[in-house]
Amino acid sequence: MNSRISAVDILYILGELNDEGENSSRQRFVNSYLRKIEHLEGITSDIEGVLQKHEEATTEGKAMLSKVFGDLVNRMAELAGLSVKYAPYENNEGITGIWGTGKDYSVKIAAMIPRVGQDLRKITDEALMVLSEEVEIQRPYVTIKKLAEFLNMVKQVNIPLSTVCASLSVQNNFDRKLEPIMELILLAFKREIKQNVSPVRPVSEWEKEELVDFIENRLKLPTKLFLIMLADRAKEGEELLASINEELAKNEHEKIKSPMALGAIMGALSKHYGGVKEELVIRKGKKYSLNEKYKEVIKELRDDMNRVR
Repeated sequence: MNSRISAVDILYILGELNDEGENSSRQRFVNSYLRKIEHLEGITSDIEGVLQKHEEATTEGKAMLSKVFGDLVNRMAELAGLSVKYAPYENNEGITGIWGTGKDYSVKIAAMIPRVGQDLRKITDEALMVLSEEVEIQRPYVTIKKLAEFLNMVKQVNIPLSTVCASLSVQNNFDRKLEPIMELILLAFKREIKQNVSPVRPVSEWEKEELVDFIENRLKLPTKLFLIMLADRAKEGEELLASINEELAKNEHEKIKSPMALGAIMGALSKHYGGVKEELVIRKGKKYSLNEKYKEVIKELRDDMNRVR
């Protein structure tokens, strides 16, 4: 298979993605493209491409790319050794697949790229949500990044698939739930697991001038305010959103409509420094807080902004 062809390229070729009829565009996508990908790296690369394209897509395009995301996540599970039943795009439970062992499908999956204002009540409570990034929602989910790391380990070590399915049973904060399992795998099978399963890249501290330039010149106003509103103390999503919107209104800027958008802002912020620099914002449960190292610099920026007014 030509490595230059991606899932996004295939979507452009197909022109649409539906699962109606015996030879649907989805069947062609899954059978002629997805099932020819034999390595998890190919799937994760495609997912990165889909998420990048999703940011600039039209409403219709976003819906199509979300379908592709769901199918890519299903294929990831297949490559890890799980049996996967691809769910119809339109179904009453809002799921994208059912994962299990052999003929026993035991874990319902709802993989999606979340949208601001999306009604998640249509998704069955029995499903594990697989999201493209962290968001502010009141139900269990796992990020695609953490799931990919987990399945990468599963693929390399002979772990009973029933244990894998049990690990994915619906429970709050799946990132935390998978961590101890991954640590046990590393301790027990560190010789079998490749060195690069979960690469840890060194991160460096921000220089003051560098951080000031980054915030002042590279961030949009809502993202700047996301940092500045945390200068004094940690805040929960609703309170942080209200603080940001109050300042946006003063600047005659469009308000942020949902707390879910805070996760998107945090994800976009992280993309700017891509693991090379230390995180500026730390999220624990419902609360967002600034990295203590950089509070004073951000407070100074806030005070400068207030003086300009």
